[in-house]
Amino acid sequence: MRHLVQQNLQLFASGAELAVGAVAEQLEIGQPNASQQPALVRRGGLLTSRRYGKHVRYRVNVAAVHASLGELQTYLRTCCPPGADAGSSGTLS
Repeated sequence: MRHLVQQNLQLFASGAELAVGAVAEQLEIGQPNASQQPALVRRGGLLTSRRYGKHVRYRVNVAAVHASLGELQTYLRTCCPPGADAGSSGTLS
């Protein structure tokens, strides 16, 4: 399931707006399952949706993604500041 969600997010990484049929085709899964995947991510706030007649199209919620990444960076700086681990050579930017 986690792998499928990750693949689903990668579909939207380019900023494209996709219908469920396109998600199903690209992930090679059935349309009912393809419909559930973006809906779950939308409930998490990372995708937005718009209805066109009977079709729903999904797109990345850029502001929410940036906010989530900012929160993650803040958390990591608090819990694991650069230089706290003597063996660590990486830094967060």
